[in-house]
Amino acid sequence: MVRKRIDISKIFKKPDQAIVIIRKGKSVLESWRRKFEETKRAIEDEQTIKRWDFQKYREIFATPIYMKSVLENIEEACIIIQEFYAILGPDLA
Repeated sequence: MVRKRIDISKIFKKPDQAIVIIRKGKSVLESWRRKFEETKRAIEDEQTIKRWDFQKYREIFATPIYMKSVLENIEEACIIIQEFYAILGPDLA
């Protein structure tokens, strides 16, 4: 689970490592969504199976979409911290 892998209490202390983990998390969330879409299309295209109704689409993706947006914001914050480290040097830490 992506949420368990992101430790907010430690993430800003090592922004370089955090960015790598954040990008992997975003990739996992996006891959999961793509795989869901592919599976849904395959099921709908299959003519031997009755159409599978996807009425809960919003509920299924609300948390992953929100999590991805949070990760994007945290990534941006980590990049800013990296820039501060580059400008101010080790005294910032």
